[in-house]
This record gives sequence, C-alpha cells and structure tokens, in this order.
Amino acid sequence: MTQHRKLYRILSLATFALMFLSAASVLAAGDDKTTTITITDPNASLLLVLGKGPKGTTLPPVTVPPSQDGHQFKIDPQLFGSAPLPSGLTTYDCGGGKFVVAVQGANIDDVCPKENRKELGYIPLGGSGTISTLPDGITHQQTVTSGGGATQPGRGGVGHAITESVSTKPRLFWEQVGVGLGAKKFSSVNNCSSILSVIPGAACRAQDNSSGFGVEGAVGFTPYVAASVGYFNFGSIHRMATAPTLAENSSFHTQFETITGRAILPIGRFSFFADGGVAFWQNHLKENQGVGSGSTFTTVTTSFNINGTSPTVGGGFQYNPCRHFGVGADVKYFHAKKAPALNESDLEAVAMFNFRF
Repeated sequence: MTQHRKLYRILSLATFALMFLSAASVLAAGDDKTTTITITDPNASLLLVLGKGPKGTTLPPVTVPPSQDGHQFKIDPQLFGSAPLPSGLTTYDCGGGKFVVAVQGANIDDVCPKENRKELGYIPLGGSGTISTLPDGITHQQTVTSGGGATQPGRGGVGHAITESVSTKPRLFWEQVGVGLGAKKFSSVNNCSSILSVIPGAACRAQDNSSGFGVEGAVGFTPYVAASVGYFNFGSIHRMATAPTLAENSSFHTQFETITGRAILPIGRFSFFADGGVAFWQNHLKENQGVGSGSTFTTVTTSFNINGTSPTVGGGFQYNPCRHFGVGADVKYFHAKKAPALNESDLEAVAMFNFRF
C-alpha cells in the first residue's frame, strides 16, 4: 500500500508541474508585446517615433533593426525605453522605402513630411502585419491581424477587433518633368540624291543622323493616363559636294514640339507607355553653292524655313527606383510632309534616353 501511495504522490506532483508549466507558457505568450511588421519593399527601413517621456520630455525616434532577410521588423517593448507602452501603433508610408510607426499623438513631421506621407493603418501592440507593394510599384497596402484579441480604440472608448486590410489610394493626380539626350534619324532630307541627279560625277558626302536634347513634362490623371508636352532640339546635319563646276556645303537644322496623350501600364517599379498626338516642327536649310569653272566661282547662299504640323506616335518604358525619380527610354515618330522647297520627304525618327523627376 505504501508503494502505491508513493507512486500516487509522484504522479500527482508530475501532473501539477506539467499544468503549472503549461499555464506559465500561455501567460508568457499572452504577455508578449513584441509587434512584428513584414515589409515586402526590398529598400524598406522602419523608424519608431515615441511620444512624451517622463516629465514631458521629447524622446528621439528609434531605428527598428530588420531581420537577416531585410523584410521583417520586430518592435520589442525594450525599444520604448522609459516611454509608457501604448495599446497600439500607427504606420505611415513616407516614400522612397521609408516607413514610420508611431504612438498615438506623436509628431512625425520632422521624419515623415506631410507632402509625402500616407497613413497605412493601425496595428495593436503585440500584433503582426504585412506592408506589401501594389502593382504600380509606388502604392503600399497594409494587412493587419490582431494579436491576442487586441482592439483598436474607437470613439467613446469603444474598441473593435482588427482583421482588416487598409491601403493608400493610388495617386489620381501627379506630375513629372524629364530631361534627356537622344539621337535622330533622317530618311531623305538634305542627302546627295539632289546633287548627283544634276552632276552624276560629283563627290558628295551627307549626314543622315544627329544628336540632341529634349525636355518633357507630363501630368497624370490616374496611374494609367497622362498628357505630356515636350521640346526637342537635334542640331544640324551637313552635306558637302565638289565637282569641276560645283562647290557646295549645306546645313539642315531641326527642332520640334509635341503635345501627346499617354496610356501607361505600371508593372511593379516599371511602367510601359504609348504616346499619340501632334508634332509642331521647324526645319531650316542653308545652302552655300559655288558655281563656275577654273578659278572663277560665284557663291550663292540660299535659306529655306520649312514649318508644319503632323501626327506623332511613340512609346517607351520607365524604371522608378523611388517615388520621385525615374529613368527610361522612348522612341517618337512623325512625318514631315513633302516640302516643295526641298523636293524631299523627311521621316523623323527620334530615340530619347530620359531622366524624369
């Protein structure tokens, strides 16, 4: 009987110890106030902005260290230092991969300016959430799940459990300005055909491409539609011809302006677009011709200004490493109608490499 009693006591003590450890682990888990935020943006950083400390002192913001993969940020209660633990935190997208999480009532203007700030939502202390990037590569969305039944404070002290998705609205109105360098291809303007048709034996050399610059501005009305205006100047191409009775050199200068509508397809940090509109072009031809024989030449200088309008189409892509900067390339085509003064047709083909801000 004594052995049975000893065995019974041992089993009772073991059962009590197991129950105690289980209860302790549950209490410890329920008391865990570490808040976990996962951010899919590869360039993300997270800053914790605290409220007032003891005696109303202003506490400096704290950088939340990322995990080894750079995507998960754990806000340990120790990061709050002497500040009281809040019931929850509000997250903000500050642009350029910078995110801020702040206690209620904290001033974040210095670290997250209002003009760039988007509020993503509320996350309870000890909860977890994910901030993901939408297909436009700029807008972020936060999905929050409550931790241990935590609630978000509501009006009149009433709270509700959080199992919601909060997202920033896409930018319905935006603007950008770009500058670029490019090359221009001429199809048949100021070439040697007009010289050789008159003097077949003439030695002639002509350029058919040039380089230049462009400035372009765009205003967007949704992430998918925009209007743009641009100015492009591609300098001059030159032609030189010699023959026993001819010495000729000429230059052809071109510039043009465009007004186009733009359809945009955003895919992550890339955007692909197609343009269509009107081009206003101005061409200037200057010819210096010396005609004669032997040592007697008469030089005649002739200038033509040929201006006009025509439809233009184009397309390209842009890569946006951050909210306020992009780099891309595009091609524009327009057809300058046949000019009687030149008796030639000029197909303008322009390729631009752009920086946009």
